[in-house]
Amino acid sequence: KHELITQGIYVYIRHPIYAGLILAYLGIELVVQSYLFIPFFIITVALGIIQCKREEKILSKHFGGEYIKYMKKTKMLFRYIL
Repeated sequence: KHELITQGIYVYIRHPIYAGLILAYLGIELVVQSYLFIPFFIITVALGIIQCKREEKILSKHFGGEYIKYMKKTKMLFRYIL
């Protein structure tokens, strides 16, 4: 049986791996400083959000009301933004 993890970083955000990936790509953009990288970054963010929403449907079905309550208390990716 799986348990819903709501401690550690999960107190603040539901998808820390995707948040870290987005921040890593943002860091690459800041280092590279190329307009060519911007579309890649935008696509990465969009695909990350789409995948988060897919996973949240699965988790909502699996954990039910427990996950819905958790979603209301936390942000998807970044504490004050999304």
